[in-house]
Amino acid sequence: MTMAQTRNRALDPAGRIETMDVVSHREVSTTTRKRACRVGIWGNFGGGNLGNDATLEAALRLLSQRLPDARFSCICYAPEVVTARFGIAASPIFAARSGDDTRVDKLALRLLDHQWAFNATHGLDAIVIPGTGILGDFGERPIGLPYAMYLVAQIARARRIPLAFMSVGAGPITHPVSRYFLVSAARAASYRSYRDQPSRALMEHLGLKAAGDAVYPDLAFALPVPETTGVRAQTEGRTVGIGVMKYYGHHNDPARGAATYQRYIEKMRALVSRLLARGDTVRLLVGENTDVRPIDDLVDRLGPDGLHNGRLLTECAGSLQELMAQIATTDVVVASRFHNVIAALKMRKPTISLSYSHRHDVLMGDMGVGAWCETIEDFDVETLLRRIDMLEANAEQFIATLDAPLAAYTSALERQADAVVVALRLRA
Repeated sequence: MTMAQTRNRALDPAGRIETMDVVSHREVSTTTRKRACRVGIWGNFGGGNLGNDATLEAALRLLSQRLPDARFSCICYAPEVVTARFGIAASPIFAARSGDDTRVDKLALRLLDHQWAFNATHGLDAIVIPGTGILGDFGERPIGLPYAMYLVAQIARARRIPLAFMSVGAGPITHPVSRYFLVSAARAASYRSYRDQPSRALMEHLGLKAAGDAVYPDLAFALPVPETTGVRAQTEGRTVGIGVMKYYGHHNDPARGAATYQRYIEKMRALVSRLLARGDTVRLLVGENTDVRPIDDLVDRLGPDGLHNGRLLTECAGSLQELMAQIATTDVVVASRFHNVIAALKMRKPTISLSYSHRHDVLMGDMGVGAWCETIEDFDVETLLRRIDMLEANAEQFIATLDAPLAAYTSALERQADAVVVALRLRA
């Protein structure tokens, strides 16, 4: 019998774990039993964003390695998705909404949300808010995620539940009410770290005493690469991975950004069309389930011959692991969504970041490849085509540059996980 089997059989009916590695629980005094620690992970998970869910996966991986007997749960947007994929208990961030609430109903919902969050945190020994750009209000109303985070942070403080922010991104934060909620939530934490220096600088600028907070890499760098590493598509010529996203501009508003979206799709059509005309295979890459629409729009604009005899590959990944497996089949990648850039770098692929945020430029600079950045709204198709050719010609140098930072990132995230467990006063 293995040690794991012994421990599994040493569970009493209440689910408590024996501290001795024995089969018979009658041989163990009740004073030697201890309750498994309960860790709640809070965030925007299960909603179809591959990077967000990869962040949850990485946090679970890092923490469970150090707390093998811990009971993890998740407070998130789509609990049924998280439970199905990760096998942990999950509950929604908010109480159920009807969608047509009156002002009185909305006030009642605020009270209900408070009770909901109170119940969701019951029995937890610690709460972890991992990664993503969670300290921001891009595309969020103040009463949405910023308010929900404020609520859970204040409840954690009142219940003396240690709270950790782990490699989070910050900004933009434009609404003053959101600013209050987010800074107050961060202030309640026992541990804070950011995924880049600008995030820490922003929080410090907004009044948080963040100078002593750590900066660590994005948690997705802790994930293993898939076993398909290095396998290319069996096609003649070059395969170019092109990230496509639902982009409406910096406000992320479909109404205000309709013209921006149309310009973006037209330029992407021109880029893909030129690559196909030159004989390249093009693999379209997504980072969120809503990116299906821009792929459909792009294929429609390419016309009836858009699939080009199988040289335009459009299947969508359902996880960051699947995305990395797709990227493994490419020779060079142009990516926009932040975690698509990370996935390409993890796969050691020559990558051009077609960025919409400072965090892309910071990441590429930290990896030593900051020269390979373009902006999503201002890029020129002809210039980008030339840069793709230049990057492929310099592929060996690009890949060699990645080796040291990738190794350093992995080690840093392991050290951070150790620090988080200590800061939250958790024991294996």
